[in-house]
Amino acid sequence: LQFLLYFHHFFHFIPSPYSYVAWVSYWIVQGLVFSAIFVIAHERGHNAFCDYQWVNDTVGFILHSALLVPYFSWKNGHRRHHSNTSSLERVMYIFFVPRLKSELKWYYKYLNNPLGQVVTLAFTIILGEPLHLAFNLFGKPSDLFACHFDPYAPICNDREIKQIYISNAGVIAATYVLYRLALAQGLPWLICFYGVPLLIAKNLYILVTFLHHTHPSLLGEYYQFDDTPVHKAIWRDFKKCIYVEKDEESPDKGVFWYKNKF
Repeated sequence: LQFLLYFHHFFHFIPSPYSYVAWVSYWIVQGLVFSAIFVIAHERGHNAFCDYQWVNDTVGFILHSALLVPYFSWKNGHRRHHSNTSSLERVMYIFFVPRLKSELKWYYKYLNNPLGQVVTLAFTIILGEPLHLAFNLFGKPSDLFACHFDPYAPICNDREIKQIYISNAGVIAATYVLYRLALAQGLPWLICFYGVPLLIAKNLYILVTFLHHTHPSLLGEYYQFDDTPVHKAIWRDFKKCIYVEKDEESPDKGVFWYKNKF
């Protein structure tokens, strides 16, 4: 926050072309700060910061709302993810659930090329998070409409309905504050000071989530260490990890491996 206020007051004194460097530097630093705020809220959702759940939920709710993330619906879905780790049947409403080949849409085989993979990767990191929250995009295919903002969606149970309303109220309140800021300072100001860093932050934690859950040899018998540089790992995993198939030669028929051949 201090960096934001400092940059806001002194930015106009930076001469061109150094101002462009200053903007990019601000976006990167503030994007990292927003990403760190998301991580703090994530840990609050696990009750990892305090012995009192109401303190964790209050802080997590405020921080997630400021990032336009519905805290309680995210927390509930994320808890189910951890309680059903590596289960293809029971984990549904989180990012990057491995899909069977039979579950892929018809157009996936036409995107299985360098151009299609670049377009798909850009679409995923830019629009993936809001579309996932609104339509469960990148989650497990379901016959039911799954939306993190719907209190009656299959992502939550009856005792969580009030929490979803509270989450929605938090996002609406944060949106209203942003609306008032846009009226006071202008939409370009809001985009530059809040929108671009927020986009960078969302891109970061989408990529971190992707790398944590996706690897050509991740779903085998053992977890493995991989020292591949991040940028190379992102491209490799996005190219090779399109769907999963059962290892028919394994005595344990519950073992699946990532594949990319059509």
